[in-house]
Amino acid sequence: MKTATFAAILGATLVGAADPCYHDGSRLPTSTIRYHAQRACEGYDGKRGAFQGTFAVKEAKYACVNLEGNQYLQMWVTNENTNFSFDLNDKDCTKEFNNLMNTCNSNGVTQGGAVTVSGWRFRADPASGGRC
Repeated sequence: MKTATFAAILGATLVGAADPCYHDGSRLPTSTIRYHAQRACEGYDGKRGAFQGTFAVKEAKYACVNLEGNQYLQMWVTNENTNFSFDLNDKDCTKEFNNLMNTCNSNGVTQGGAVTVSGWRFRADPASGGRC
């Protein structure tokens, strides 16, 4: 009985600990993603960032940045709430992208990833062979 209970608890714990990182596709330096995520979250040079302002119920906002070498970076933030609109705090937005990059960092590069935190979904996806 104790073994079955332990196995059930372990299984439930592992389901909630899914890997947020992508393991195939294009790679970018984590510093590049951090830089562009901060600009999208907090704005830059007096311009509003793509992820600033109020998000409607289930709204996803998108930012895409063309980079050198025929690479580009796609990023999304989604309000997963089904009842209310919210304004995501700019610094929290940057923090969650940084946390995602910390998790998905492999020797200073990443293939991106996606994670949901407190009702917000953050996704960064490097790509190549095209433009935004």
